[in-house]
Amino acid sequence: MLRILALTAIVALGPQSAEACMCFSPKLRAEAAQRFLREATFVIHARVIAVSSSGEGTLLVMESFKGPPKGAEVKVPASSEYCNVVRFTVGEEALITAFGGKVGGCDKYSAPEPFVLDAYRKAKRA
Repeated sequence: MLRILALTAIVALGPQSAEACMCFSPKLRAEAAQRFLREATFVIHARVIAVSSSGEGTLLVMESFKGPPKGAEVKVPASSEYCNVVRFTVGEEALITAFGGKVGGCDKYSAPEPFVLDAYRKAKRA
């Protein structure tokens, strides 16, 4: 569980902390990504292609680690009972992850780091 939290922290910290996150060993990143994918119900790398007046984002799946296939369009509400409104911007890329219930804007991590995506790609192949 600690490793899942570490990888989640890596994802959530974003570009400004990329150097700091690289201190995690490749082995730790690989193990965390494998466990994260095992326990998640939904993990995609997508591009926002539309935003409704309610803030709901329509995302085009560019890469699916778990969930809808590449090329699918996914609607993600801007908020849920668990979080405040998250803004989607047409053209932005995001990593969307969920555990259990419905997917919402709180499950969005903008501008995913390449090393995080690489860890998921390797874990998916494992």
